[in-house]
Amino acid sequence: MDYKDYYQILGVPRTATQDEIKKAYRKLARQHHPDNNPGDKQAEARFKDLNEANEVLSDPEKRQKYDRLGAQWQQYERMGGQPGGFDWGQWTAGPSVDFNDLFGGSSSSGFSDFFTQIFGNMGAANQPRRAAQRGPTRGRDVDHAVDIGLRDAYSGVTLTLQKDGQKLEVKVPPGVKTGSRVRVAGQGGAGRSGGEAGDLYLVVNVLPDPVFERDGDDLKSTVTIDLYTAVLGGEIRDPARTVPRAA
Repeated sequence: MDYKDYYQILGVPRTATQDEIKKAYRKLARQHHPDNNPGDKQAEARFKDLNEANEVLSDPEKRQKYDRLGAQWQQYERMGGQPGGFDWGQWTAGPSVDFNDLFGGSSSSGFSDFFTQIFGNMGAANQPRRAAQRGPTRGRDVDHAVDIGLRDAYSGVTLTLQKDGQKLEVKVPPGVKTGSRVRVAGQGGAGRSGGEAGDLYLVVNVLPDPVFERDGDDLKSTVTIDLYTAVLGGEIRDPARTVPRAA
């Protein structure tokens, strides 16, 4: 089993800050999201890799453990070994080690064969017993990228999403901007052992507008006038009148 480089997947250096990791993930997740690439299996696989990489690198504790694994793998390569021959045995979970102990509550079934190989089925076998010992576990929060127009960002909009085959209507408030997060309580990952579901966060991307340009909380527009009006003054149509007022 080859080593999986999460830094390379997200296109960031190993010294990347949490903010750099977050920005890289959001950009690539939006690009490869299955909704934007219907029927594209490669995009779907890429999207899963991005989620897996973000799950680990966005959490300082998980990232530290992953970096420790990577350092040992790199040392093995420098000594002349091949990645496929790396001894994963020392990283395989034994009877007393649970995947959830190592990576903070996520189920191993949501990860690739890379992590299944490391933590193995022995850890998974202990999950029901350990889950009962821990009690209810809250589900994961989930990010979902959405595109809206500048005018919808100005006035607010209700989006209709599909979740588990059902329609979900979400109100995006007026004044959002690119990077704004809209929380939808209880619509994230399912909880375990009776735990509550996580939250869904819509990550907003405001699309360019053909008339207006946003400058903070202001809107700018370029208009063309003739020389006569420029010299003597006159009236022009206010482009702002074409924008609906926020309720």
